[in-house]
Amino acid sequence: MINFDKAYRNIFILESRSYFQHFAKDFDPKKDLVLTFDFGLKRETKNLGGDARYIDSLCSPEEMQENNFLASDFFKKWHYDANGNDIFTVNGVPFGFAFRIEIWNEYLYYVRLRANLTQLVKLKFHKIYLGESGNAIATVLAEMNLNFNAPKGLRQTKKIAYYFDIHKYMSDALRGTGLRGVARNFLIWLLSNVSLYLDNIFRLKSNQKTVYAQHYHPTSKIIEHLRQDACLKVVTPSLIPIKGPQKYFVQRLIPIGRKKTKHQQQARQLLNDLKDRRSATLCLIDGTEITAGAHNVIENKIHAVLPEALRILSSVIQYLNNRPIHLEILIANLGLTQTIVDCVLKTMQVPSYLIINGILGGQFGDEGKYATYINGYAENIKKHYFFDVANVVCLGDPRMDVYSSRTQPKAINRQKPTVAIGASGFNGINLISHVAVEFDFMFDLLTAFAELRNEGNAFNLIIKVR
Repeated sequence: MINFDKAYRNIFILESRSYFQHFAKDFDPKKDLVLTFDFGLKRETKNLGGDARYIDSLCSPEEMQENNFLASDFFKKWHYDANGNDIFTVNGVPFGFAFRIEIWNEYLYYVRLRANLTQLVKLKFHKIYLGESGNAIATVLAEMNLNFNAPKGLRQTKKIAYYFDIHKYMSDALRGTGLRGVARNFLIWLLSNVSLYLDNIFRLKSNQKTVYAQHYHPTSKIIEHLRQDACLKVVTPSLIPIKGPQKYFVQRLIPIGRKKTKHQQQARQLLNDLKDRRSATLCLIDGTEITAGAHNVIENKIHAVLPEALRILSSVIQYLNNRPIHLEILIANLGLTQTIVDCVLKTMQVPSYLIINGILGGQFGDEGKYATYINGYAENIKKHYFFDVANVVCLGDPRMDVYSSRTQPKAINRQKPTVAIGASGFNGINLISHVAVEFDFMFDLLTAFAELRNEGNAFNLIIKVR
C-alpha cells in the first residue's frame, strides 16, 4: 500500500517506460512517487531506490471487491428508465442488453481508474506530472479537480511495455481489423445471402425445425450432430469449420443489411431518450459519486455502434418473421449480433439452452445466466455462481469428453521433471485485477525457479504465451 503519511514532492503518472525519459532528470527517488501500468517501469524505479505503484491497483482488494458488486449492479441497469423499461426498445424488442461487449471494457476500465486514483486525494504532494497516449487518466484527474502537468509533444520511445493492452485487444477482437477481417465479413455477407436465396427456392419441409446455435468448443459436436438430422436446419451467427467445398453451401447465416446510414436519425433519437430517461446511479464504496463519468463513457461507445445495432436488429426481425427459429443454443450472453438475435428470440418466446464457457466473474457477475436452461457443468458452479436456481442443470464440461479419449498415461521423470506454466491473465471484468498481472505472476514464478536451479535442482520449463 502507499504510505499516506509521507509527503511526496512530485507524483509521476506514466502509462509506460516510454514516457520516463522525459521526466528522468527531474525524478528524485527519495522524494517522488511513480504510478504506472508497466511492470518494467515499476521494476526500474525500484532499482533506482524509488517508490513505484500500479495505477490500477492502489485500492485494497477488499475495497475493490465491494466496488465489483456496485459496478456490476449499474452495468445491469444503465439502459433502464425509472420504471424498469429498456430505453433501447424498437419494434417491441428491448435490446440494450446487446451492447454489453461493446461497453464492458471501457466502462470497467473507467471505474477501475476512478476508484484507484481517488486515493490521490489522501496523499500530500506538490505536483502531478502525466504521460499517457490517450486521455483516460487525464479525464479522471479533471473529474477529481486535481491539477496536473501533461507536457505537449511527448514522444514515446521504442521501449517494450510490460502490461496487457486491453484496449487494442478488444478493438481487434470486435472490429476485425485488417484485410483478413474485411474479407471474412464480406464472405459472411455473401454466403448468408446465397443461403437465403437457396432457402427461398428449396422451402423447408412442414416437419422441419430450425435451431440457432452459437459455435465454439462446447457446441461444435452438438452442431455437427444436429446437421446430420434431415428434420433440422442449423443457423449459426458466423461461419463454422466444415471440410470440403460444400462448406460454402450447407451453412445458414442470418443476412445482415449493408447500409446503416438510414438508421442514423433513429439512433440519435434513442440516445436523446437515454439522456432524458436513464435512472441508474453509481456510487463507489467510499462514497464517491461517479454516475456522470460512467454514463459519459458508455454514451461515447454507444454513439458509434448504435446505427450498426439498429441495422442488425432490423435485419434479424425481418428474417425471423419469415423463417422462425424453434430453439436457441448459446455459449455466452455476449456479442453484438448474436445477442441481438437472442433479444429478438426472447421476445418471440423461443426457448434457449446455454452451455457455459469462459468468463464467470464471481458472485458479482451475471454472464451466462440468461437462458431458459443452462448447463452449469458441476454442482459447485450451480451452487456458488448460479445460486442454486432451478433452471441450471449439471451435465459436465463437454470438452472433457474429448480430453478423456485422447489422454494417455505418461511416465513422470521425477529426476528432471517438466513443469508447464500457464500464464496468468488480466481479468477485465474484475476490478481487483491489474493490466500487468501476468508479468508479476511470471516474474515471481521464474524468480522461484531460478532459486531452485541455483540450489542444484534440474527441471525443464514449458511456458504458455499469448
